[in-house]
Amino acid sequence: MLRMHRALALSLLGLLACGERPTLPTPEPPPEPVLLISQKGAKSVAWYSLGGELLEEVPVSDHPHEIVLSPDGRRLYVTDNGVMQIENAGEGGNKVSIIDVLNRAKGGQIDLGKWHRPHGVDLCADGSLLVTTENPDQLLVIDLDKLQIRHEYATGGETPHIVKCSRDSRFAFVSNARSGTVAKVALDSGERELVETGARPEGSTLSKDGSKLYVAHRDADKVVIIDTIAWRMVADPNRKVPGALWARVERRDPRLRPVRGFGGGGSPTLLRGRRRTDSGGRPGRVAGDARTTRRR
Repeated sequence: MLRMHRALALSLLGLLACGERPTLPTPEPPPEPVLLISQKGAKSVAWYSLGGELLEEVPVSDHPHEIVLSPDGRRLYVTDNGVMQIENAGEGGNKVSIIDVLNRAKGGQIDLGKWHRPHGVDLCADGSLLVTTENPDQLLVIDLDKLQIRHEYATGGETPHIVKCSRDSRFAFVSNARSGTVAKVALDSGERELVETGARPEGSTLSKDGSKLYVAHRDADKVVIIDTIAWRMVADPNRKVPGALWARVERRDPRLRPVRGFGGGGSPTLLRGRRRTDSGGRPGRVAGDARTTRRR
């Protein structure tokens, strides 16, 4: 019996040795990085390749301004401001569009009720969505599970523009464009501190550790650096800069470098080699370093 088992085992080994190896499926290559751009004039959100090719557009409400991508890359939140520029008169819109990034389609919207002309938007680490409105001036804290406004806070200034959430989700940092101030608003109570920074603060971004806020000033042509803990300016360099800031620029590709970026109505532009590409000449905002999955 033992001899029979050994013979059977040797026969099986021989068959395995002579047989073909199983063919393993070829792994799908990783998705190519894309740019997600809000196009004010076209009233849409668009997907562009890094080479400037328009890949797809999704219509939203009138004149989208700012956008923010969810951490998992599945949803894009778009403030449908309703007017082209901050200087334009008009009641404006009162919706935030929700874009299904994977399917490249509009997946829903958030109704802001009496709060019109939504502009700034950011996501907190705890899942809350922050939105600023210009008519009337307000900071809204939105519950994304219920798609409803949880808190409504004054920002202590006129025309709240860009908003950033602190790394610990406790505070909102809001640039009050027409007041020349930046507000630090406690998200649990609405208490706020103001710091005067100069003419027309607009775009802003946080340092990686969240200890500093960099604020671009459209009319003062400078970037101010604010200590987010002490809430005071720590630097005020007189540099001529655009009115918008992007948190990250992809520098790993030597063929790409930023040429210019306009706040309040310019076209995000990239230079690839010697050929300039832009978002079709239509004003918009870029969600940098965004990645999307191929549709099946």
